[in-house]
Amino acid sequence: MIYNILHRSRIGYDVAVKHARFNLRLQPVSWPGQTILSQSLTWSPQASEVREQQGPYPVNTTRLQYDKPLTELSLEFRLRIDVQTIPAPDSGPSLGDVGHQAIAATDLSSLSPAPYLFASRTAEFDSAITRWAAPFLERETDIIAAATA
Repeated sequence: MIYNILHRSRIGYDVAVKHARFNLRLQPVSWPGQTILSQSLTWSPQASEVREQQGPYPVNTTRLQYDKPLTELSLEFRLRIDVQTIPAPDSGPSLGDVGHQAIAATDLSSLSPAPYLFASRTAEFDSAITRWAAPFLERETDIIAAATA
């Protein structure tokens, strides 16, 4: 299936801001089952600094820095993408096996398990959520069953 996507955003300020930074995460990454046919990202006004970066997660980030007063920012992102549906398997390894494989992995790419192995610095644990999720996350639970629970 080919998708044509158009995203437009307009951000306005009643009073001009002296400095502004925007981290735009609109551009998709290469991923099994999808082919990016074309894409474009435009904005107005021109930024003082533009930085394209890839982080530890499969995300492309465009950082716009404004060092002069800003009252409005307009963005337009266009994407044409071919997505091939990959059927999900009926079953998979256990959560315990996946955990062992993740810890043993030496790959540090954005698709590796490394960025997901450690607690977040910004998200706190919530004991109520932990109690609710625990029955779905037993070590012997099939990973497909856990993901679709």
